[in-house]
Amino acid sequence: MKKVNFLTFKSENPNGIYLVTGEIGAGKSVFCGEMAASAIEAGMRCGGVLSPGVFEDGEKTQIMMHDVSSGDEKIFAEKMIFKGNVCADLRIGQWCMSTDVLRWGNTILQNLNEDLDVVFLDELGPLEFWREMGLMVGLDILKEKKFDLIFVVIRPSLVDEARERFDVDGIIEL
Repeated sequence: MKKVNFLTFKSENPNGIYLVTGEIGAGKSVFCGEMAASAIEAGMRCGGVLSPGVFEDGEKTQIMMHDVSSGDEKIFAEKMIFKGNVCADLRIGQWCMSTDVLRWGNTILQNLNEDLDVVFLDELGPLEFWREMGLMVGLDILKEKKFDLIFVVIRPSLVDEARERFDVDGIIEL
């Protein structure tokens, strides 16, 4: 993947909602993290949440939730095999997710300053689309198109559904 540059993207694309999609391991969260860093470096006001993975020996063992505005982050999910297959919270497949961190993420999104230049939603997936759980405030942000420029990480299997639900302006395939 080539180096991400926010100003180049901005000069070549109009404002709107952009779906960032690709298969597992394609670098969707990395792309958004680099886009956010580049936008901040360019003086843009950014907010939202990123979900970077934590890797040990090349295997993803945790997923963090990162507040783009403050830089704060918390452990959002841990792979079950590394937790002894015990999950006292929300289990989705091989992951144990923290409902407390989901609440924290929704609070971050709920409190986004309306004068932001760019918002990141990483990731909206089956939890939000089909179970009506997770980062539900993110769905509201997309419905209301509250911000000029929004990057949304989404699985390829949900792209068509996202396009039906929201006014999508572009798709970034990695």
